[in-house]
Amino acid sequence: MKFAGKILVCALMAALSGTFFACGDSSSASAEEIDNSDGLSSKSEEQGERSSGSKSPSSSSSKKSGSSSSQEVSEGWDWDTSKDSRLNPDIEYGSMTDSRDGKVYKTVQIGKQVWMAQNLNYADETKTPSLKENSWCFNNKKANCDVAGRLYTWTAAMDSICPDGWHLPNDAEWKELLLTVDPLFNSMDSSTAGKKLKSQTGWDNNGNGDDTFGFSALPAGSFEKGFSWNAGARAYFWSSTEFGSSTAYSMYLNSSDKQGTPDTHAYLSGNNKDFGYSVRCVEGAPLSSSSAEASSSSTYKWEYPKEAYLNPEIEYDSITDDRDGKVYKVVEIGDQWWMAENLNFESEQSLCYDNDSASCDVAGRLYTWAAAMNSICPAGWHLPSSAEWKTLFDFVGEGFDTEGIRLKSQTGWKDSDYQGTNDFGFSALPAGYASYYRPVYIYERAGQSTVYWTSTEKEGSETYAFVSVFGYQHMNGFIFEDRKDTAVSVRCVKD
Repeated sequence: MKFAGKILVCALMAALSGTFFACGDSSSASAEEIDNSDGLSSKSEEQGERSSGSKSPSSSSSKKSGSSSSQEVSEGWDWDTSKDSRLNPDIEYGSMTDSRDGKVYKTVQIGKQVWMAQNLNYADETKTPSLKENSWCFNNKKANCDVAGRLYTWTAAMDSICPDGWHLPNDAEWKELLLTVDPLFNSMDSSTAGKKLKSQTGWDNNGNGDDTFGFSALPAGSFEKGFSWNAGARAYFWSSTEFGSSTAYSMYLNSSDKQGTPDTHAYLSGNNKDFGYSVRCVEGAPLSSSSAEASSSSTYKWEYPKEAYLNPEIEYDSITDDRDGKVYKVVEIGDQWWMAENLNFESEQSLCYDNDSASCDVAGRLYTWAAAMNSICPAGWHLPSSAEWKTLFDFVGEGFDTEGIRLKSQTGWKDSDYQGTNDFGFSALPAGYASYYRPVYIYERAGQSTVYWTSTEKEGSETYAFVSVFGYQHMNGFIFEDRKDTAVSVRCVKD
């Protein structure tokens, strides 16, 4: 009756939540992982398959050749496909052996970093006592760990869990990875890195990735509150950086969004330290978070007045904002009139970089999308749509994708091969932005990038709207989606 009661409780939870999850033993399994020892193997395995989505038509009927063997590999998730079969066959991987248990892992260089290309599966509770009751195999089946690695609490992951010469990456190292695969990464969310990092097979709901760099992220799911969740649908990876007293940063990927559309994003967020997530180790000594933050905020010279960034060869006009008396230079580019300086009208949900009012005097305020949409521009001017930004890019770039260089200010940007010429007097400043790390904003990338809101919302989304972006490493400008709670600059265009 004990086990029947457990199944009844599990079924009730599933019915109430509307979510499939595996009803395995909620206690931690040892290195000698239990395998259906409760005598309910058929029920437990069925629940595990439903959690992974392996019984859906899309995952059971679609097959392709294995990447490193002749094994048939399912497009969706199943636990019968070996971990090596999910690798990218076009990538030349390295390998390393964990001297503690002899397990071998594929490795891959991405940018300047060398990452494990497979999830850690270290389970020796004698050598590492913190693993006891702090690490699990999905559905408590040892064979599942052989496929997708173990799921660790943050405490276990922090206890020198990685092999010698390797370490648990901090948030700065995850950001470096995401910035390498997506130069437009905005510090908490990349709109394209998910597709580039996910394995080419194994993700349900048509959510497979390109695995462009060979990272081969598997949808290994998680272990939360006594249950195994979301195999086939999600991947979570711990970082060593605390988010709060009970939370830490993790990088996670989804198979699909709430609308069922394949999700190409990669996200950084704070999650409960008690949850069981996957671990990927990175080679060498940890990158200093503080030095990474310093490098992104120390290049821009806030002491220079905003007028110093204008093009002295351009004949500007000017307007006065009747609301506060501030005066802005404006410039005609093609058939459009643009403000040549960032808006600096104080409103709710707006910030000064580093909370310093002097920053606003130079580079204007940073606004959430809600603030930017609240009639933020002076009378006779408006927040430009993504189409109006594209009109500007097309006119300035003249078909050569050089609009970034031609719109950026001539000074203030970090050194690169793509310094601004400011040919049209637009004078885009590298003002950075502020990302929302609940409950605070973190200021990032002044001197390296600038982001401007558009009035265009992502279709069907309550979370994302489109932005226009310039970076110091790019000759062109970009239009892509960003979270509405990010605080970025505003340029207004004439009605």
